[in-house]
Amino acid sequence: MGAAILLAAAVSASAGGPPAVVARELAAKRYAEVIHRMRWKVQDKKDPATAAEIEAIAPVALALGEDLTDPTVTWNEKRPALEGLKHLRHAGRPAIPALVQALDLYPADNGPQGVGHFCEVTRTLSEVDPTDERGIRAVSNWLQQGARGNSICHRCGCALQMLEAAGPAARQIAAPVLEQLAGRRLLMSDSFQLGKTLKALGVSGAMAGTLLQRVTDSAVSPDDRAATLRALAQDARALGDADRAELTRISADLLGHHRHRPLREAAAETLGVLGPRALDPLRLALSDGDYRVRAKAADALARLGPVAAPAAPELVEALDPFRGTAREAAGALVAIGPLARPVLEDRARQAPAWARPLLTATVRAVESGNLHPVHEALKHFTPGPGGYGFVRIEVRRRGSGPIFDPSKHRARLHVKGGAMGPGSEGLPHFDHTVNELAPNMVFQALAGQREGGRVHVVLSPEIAQSPLAGTERWMREERLQFVVPEGTAAAYDVEIDRVCEPVIWRPLRGMGRYSDMKFEVFCKRPD
Repeated sequence: MGAAILLAAAVSASAGGPPAVVARELAAKRYAEVIHRMRWKVQDKKDPATAAEIEAIAPVALALGEDLTDPTVTWNEKRPALEGLKHLRHAGRPAIPALVQALDLYPADNGPQGVGHFCEVTRTLSEVDPTDERGIRAVSNWLQQGARGNSICHRCGCALQMLEAAGPAARQIAAPVLEQLAGRRLLMSDSFQLGKTLKALGVSGAMAGTLLQRVTDSAVSPDDRAATLRALAQDARALGDADRAELTRISADLLGHHRHRPLREAAAETLGVLGPRALDPLRLALSDGDYRVRAKAADALARLGPVAAPAAPELVEALDPFRGTAREAAGALVAIGPLARPVLEDRARQAPAWARPLLTATVRAVESGNLHPVHEALKHFTPGPGGYGFVRIEVRRRGSGPIFDPSKHRARLHVKGGAMGPGSEGLPHFDHTVNELAPNMVFQALAGQREGGRVHVVLSPEIAQSPLAGTERWMREERLQFVVPEGTAAAYDVEIDRVCEPVIWRPLRGMGRYSDMKFEVFCKRPD
């Protein structure tokens, strides 16, 4: 109780002085020290603020609220009051009526004064108490009245974020307006937010018809459709049989045909919660051109468990670090259980030597129901530059010249090859001599190789690139930009014709104002 008395005394002392002076001094400044003390108290989980201390700080919260509603205080001067309430968190609840009143003080402004103020108020409500009915109702009413017209709604994302923070507490009040928004083609700054809010509130089952129509509406952004799919997946058990069947059909169609990769990923995730009827489209998705979609499909098959046994051949094929799906495929095979073992053992007998340890480790993982052997086996594969993805280099002819260091050497390479695996069908073949200063992953992967050597380089899809990616030639010749699309693995036969160290001449140094003028004079053989 002593701490509460001291806090009350500090509040009283901060409020002292002639009324005329107090009226002109902002509460955030007047109570700065008190707010600072309470800021850490309300966040301390070991010694949290007591009810008496929170009651003692109430006059501060009310004073901050008064600044928010005072018409003589400019919008920029209101910002410290909002920051102060954020610091007070739940101790700032007495200011909720003022926050509601200040929510949309500048409705005609689409800049910092209007949108910025609105968003700061909704963020403050989220910090103080997102579950308070007064804040939920105010934001819901604004969405119903304010989100009109054909222009982009910049405030909508912030309003929906506050409802997302409220979660199920906002369900009863906000559900009707959320269904209205879902039925419209309203453009928002944040195209993900409506779906995320629906997911947080758990209301999608009650408005399945509206949301299914939104998912199929090509006028709605693909990102918004993906978020809406995830919201439907969250409440899939609450859907009726007809709605579940329609959701399966829509998801399967999007997974198989839509060009927007994140939407295909969302479709795969959704199919994973829809049971056996999702098996066939997920099996087909294991041949998708992007490894991230294939990984989502494997994860979804894992959720099906033993029901996914017919997909074991495709999953064993996906059990390849150079397809970018080894971990996810192994997880699905373990979830299938003993039914996957015969396919794995048969594949292990036929696989190349470099792949057998991973296959046998997956057999052990299936036997034990634990993925630890797979994780250990993957450690023996060479990670790509920066620790991402994997690289496999097969030396066809050892060189005898200087050792290539991508950080300082230029190399002249003759490269043949291109994309491989799913997604590589019909793509152009690369057969060029390149002479660059280590601009991309292909050059980085050749670190330690010698001049005169000939190697076969395989890059997993996380890191695969064209040998000219990032160069002027790559930007100039459009055809070369599509040799290795994003998300596709690549394999190249490389001859290292020459390794040299550029000699750079700097005729004019920057002198702190301009960048250096640099000219490559010649390229000498490394010592």
